[in-house]
Amino acid sequence: MENTQYKFKKTDYSFGLSEGNKINFDYGVEIFDDTISALEHIESWAWTPEEIQKIIDDANNLEGDSHIDYQVEGGHLGISIFTSEVYFFNLFEPNESGEEDFRWPFEKFISFLEDFKKFIESNP
Repeated sequence: MENTQYKFKKTDYSFGLSEGNKINFDYGVEIFDDTISALEHIESWAWTPEEIQKIIDDANNLEGDSHIDYQVEGGHLGISIFTSEVYFFNLFEPNESGEEDFRWPFEKFISFLEDFKKFIESNP
């Protein structure tokens, strides 16, 4: 089933100007639902399947009240991962309240990461 809130994307940001004409890519999402617009700031050149798997593993190993705060390298998205919910923060334009921009249930976040990992693996 196709997701109606977002679509994964791969963007060439090298414009042929990189050393040795190596193409550099950002991986991220195109948003179709303004309630999750902060997710656009997940876009980064640093995403790898290994990095995503590490986040999945660390998140699945959380116990009790512990949590993980993660900032997307090269992006402007902050993520606070708890055992029941995950909070997303737009770090580029933080909202005035200081509260999260949106939240997802833990299971939805893990599913998103697994799908994102598959997208990157199939679009190197």
